[in-house]
Amino acid sequence: MSSLLPRFLRHLLPAAFLCAVTLAHPQARPAEKLPALVLHCVPSQNPAPSGSDVRILATVENTAGRGLSFSYLVTSGKILGTGSSVLFQWTDDEQAQVQITCRVHDDLGRSAQQVFTLSSSDNKGDTRGVQHKKKAAPPPLEGPSGGSGPPPPPPPPPPTIAPPETVAPQPQKPAIAAFPWPPPQASSRVLLAAWPLGPQMSTFGDIDSRLSAALQPKGYAERSYYSVPGGFALVTRLEQIYSDGRPMPPPARFSAQLLPPSRFLDYIHALFTAAPGYYRVIVFIATDQPFTEAGTGPSQGQADNWIHNGVDILPPDIAGRPLTSSVRCAALIYEFRQSNASSTEKAELIPGIDAVLNLSNAGLWQALK
Repeated sequence: MSSLLPRFLRHLLPAAFLCAVTLAHPQARPAEKLPALVLHCVPSQNPAPSGSDVRILATVENTAGRGLSFSYLVTSGKILGTGSSVLFQWTDDEQAQVQITCRVHDDLGRSAQQVFTLSSSDNKGDTRGVQHKKKAAPPPLEGPSGGSGPPPPPPPPPPTIAPPETVAPQPQKPAIAAFPWPPPQASSRVLLAAWPLGPQMSTFGDIDSRLSAALQPKGYAERSYYSVPGGFALVTRLEQIYSDGRPMPPPARFSAQLLPPSRFLDYIHALFTAAPGYYRVIVFIATDQPFTEAGTGPSQGQADNWIHNGVDILPPDIAGRPLTSSVRCAALIYEFRQSNASSTEKAELIPGIDAVLNLSNAGLWQALK
């Protein structure tokens, strides 16, 4: 019994191995051979409108829905685009014939290739390509001796006269004058409190709006603007004032001449007292530059001309400049004194009263501080 067991195992082991292989690969069969790609790559019969470009169209058979990638190789000229439809572009120095190689690959590792030729002069047509369209040369003309000679040069094209170019008028940018710098010596000056920066105070135009809102209700309707380093200057018109800085009532306020008394008693009083006249010009300077005053002050005539030599609005290129924390606004008071209406002496710059008192009695300090 013991001798029969090894012999039985020797016959059982090969059968068990064959059974295991069959179970592991129940459907093993020879690998299926995939069909080869078939590439058809031909030029289109409809060249581009320029007459110098040819559209290349490629189609592939037996793709089985697999992704395809195309590549092109030319002996001259250029291929524009990618994929199965590209544009071949002829160049000026193009040869008579151009050879184009088209290759295609799919994601299963299959590939196909086709080579064809484009001709720039052969009109016979080619199953491998289509000719490049160019204008045919005119037939040679017969010379004086009956032979063929070179064709005459084409006549020059008629001259073309271009219509006059119309240029839209551009808005004129106002030329803003520069205020004397450093500013002439003033009778008095005060640095206004720094206005907090924010949505309502972010540009130099906002400072102009703040000054104009204070000046307009107090009768300072006429103003002029100048440029200064780092900002601008706003000048009011020369006005007659009392000795304490209060403006005189119209029409004397903005008159450059001392008006005679309107009542007889006032005339007798002025005749014996020789009351002097006072004038004032206010200059507001907004700048981020610290400044001093010049050694001499202006004459009354110079100060009176400031209102005429500036521009009437703040130019946009200055108004749009953003403010920084270093921008300050100062008020310079130029106060003049003339002896009386009958005097031939010119009004002279005087130290005058305090700048804050001047602005207060003019009705401006509360709106500006």
